[in-house]
Amino acid sequence: MEPFVKSHLFSQVIFCPIVLSSNVRPTSEIWSKVESEEDLRQKCQGHAEVWKRTEAGSVAESKAKLEVLDSLESMLNYAESLADEKFCTTGKEVSILVTGSLHLVGTFLSLIDPHSCD
Repeated sequence: MEPFVKSHLFSQVIFCPIVLSSNVRPTSEIWSKVESEEDLRQKCQGHAEVWKRTEAGSVAESKAKLEVLDSLESMLNYAESLADEKFCTTGKEVSILVTGSLHLVGTFLSLIDPHSCD
């Protein structure tokens, strides 16, 4: 995570667990059965704390806005609202970098393109 923090390329950082939606129960295809939802949320909170500590040790003046959300769906909705706001105010597009496990990235891709595996 340190290279991302120290790159200072991010104005917004969002951590979320591998939970599709707060209304949808996980399926075996998108869910790691090793950890509970609460364990995954606590892990995200821990990642956010590591980001904050690493950023605090940086000499950069601008700090990324940090959010911990409860699902991939809420993260996508939040990111879309940020992108809409930025595009409307500046005319610039927003780039989103999604990193994590195959479960997380695959589930995110299925959200933005439900027919990607057809």
